[in-house]
Amino acid sequence: MIITTDLKWISSAEAVYKLQQKRKKIEEMERAAIEELKILSQDKTTVGGKFLFAKEERKGSIDYKAVPVLRGLDLEPYRKENVIYFKLSII
Repeated sequence: MIITTDLKWISSAEAVYKLQQKRKKIEEMERAAIEELKILSQDKTTVGGKFLFAKEERKGSIDYKAVPVLRGLDLEPYRKENVIYFKLSII
């Protein structure tokens, strides 16, 4: 771990944090708008003006722990490479 007092780094971190907070607020607003569209569309695919609000369904994820033939089987050899990512948080 590096501890820095570099003002450019701190300023960049602050900019990222503010953008993350804005994104969260926009995502909340989007979820609310989608819920309103669902109600207005009576939970059906709807076309209005230049917009198509399509109700689609996809298959759910497989719960591998619930598959009896896989119990006790080491699935680690089948795991893909680790994913590296950075996460900014307030301390």
